[in-house]
Amino acid sequence: MPVDSAHPHLRAAPQKPWPSFAALPSAPPCPLASPRARWAGHGLLEFVLVTALTGIVATQAWWAWQSTRGLRALELTRERLMQDLQHARWHAQALGQGLEMVALSDCGLALGGPDDWSCGWELRIQAGSGAVPLWRHVLAVPVRVQHSLRTPLQINARGELGQVGDRWVLEAPSASRVGSQVVCLNSASRLRWAEGRSCN
Repeated sequence: MPVDSAHPHLRAAPQKPWPSFAALPSAPPCPLASPRARWAGHGLLEFVLVTALTGIVATQAWWAWQSTRGLRALELTRERLMQDLQHARWHAQALGQGLEMVALSDCGLALGGPDDWSCGWELRIQAGSGAVPLWRHVLAVPVRVQHSLRTPLQINARGELGQVGDRWVLEAPSASRVGSQVVCLNSASRLRWAEGRSCN
């Protein structure tokens, strides 16, 4: 054992050799390294839960899409009807004679009668025994339009529409879960619309 020459009464501590890596205990295998362990915990219950949640989210998204689509169709039909009624007034004033607007019935839908405008409408001149059509609008969206009268809408030469209280009820497809809207004819042939089926 080596002795310190300056201090002979002290002896140097023996040096211990560093342990080799081969002598170290081997680490336990990582559980994620095994393909079987990697998929552990994803059983039938988890698969059923994920499938159910995916179905719920898809159903909610489908109903939201149907509602948006139905509301858009309802708004487009309402705006077109109100514009065409105003154009019919202008045509009557420009021609200086009475006109009438009637419902179309040749679109293949099962209509409820002459008050059902779901196919569209036509503006025409009553000339003698036959009607002379001026223009027509065919509805391209599945919206039901119901007029309050079963007779054609009369427009006099001054451009006055029908009678106060006339209304058109618009309904979107039932699958869209969208409420109804109504277009109302007020005094002086003013048009307005409201939610629901009543003008009150």
